[in-house]
Amino acid sequence: MNFFTVVFMITFMFFGLVNVSVLHADDEKLIKKQHKELFRKYNKECKADNFESCYSLGGMYNNGQGVNQDYEKGAELYNKACEGGVIDACIGAGHMYDRAEYVEADYKKGMLAYSKACDSGYALGCAYLGDLYKRGDHFPIDYIKALEFYEKACNGGEAQGCTAIALIYSNNKGVPMDIEKGLIFSKDGCEMGSNTGCDLYEVLLDHKNSK
Repeated sequence: MNFFTVVFMITFMFFGLVNVSVLHADDEKLIKKQHKELFRKYNKECKADNFESCYSLGGMYNNGQGVNQDYEKGAELYNKACEGGVIDACIGAGHMYDRAEYVEADYKKGMLAYSKACDSGYALGCAYLGDLYKRGDHFPIDYIKALEFYEKACNGGEAQGCTAIALIYSNNKGVPMDIEKGLIFSKDGCEMGSNTGCDLYEVLLDHKNSK
């Protein structure tokens, strides 16, 4: 298997990861009662502009907990919480609008949510902005802009940002191939906990040593 094939496979796996969480409950009846009570509480508090409660309420709508599942309402509440300064909600809203997760895509709202997270020092938000520019789903691909945001993420301690930089420099696409930079950033990503970064570092090191 040649070098570029291996790098492509690592890139595909890295950018294709999806995280899924599942709630387990032993007593379904009790859980449903608790959810209804929480829903009433969060609904009342959100109407009073308690933005943390709006975020929690959005999650309940998305998961159908204490209320009929309604992703549009969930995304709307995440966005409200984000605008109110709940940065985790910005990531949630960004995902739903950017990736059209159960709602109609709204790239402007997705970008604004990620930008708010990034500007607030949340490195993961910067990494997702980098993804937007790397994918180019709704505007031309811009690797330079992607690298800018990935670097912010990496400097903020986000392994995903470091590994993404290494992948861009390793693919000889968008920017000139630079194995040394690939090694530096993949090692950083690896040390921050990215398995993809570790795998890529080994591939790049083997490639360098084989020359």
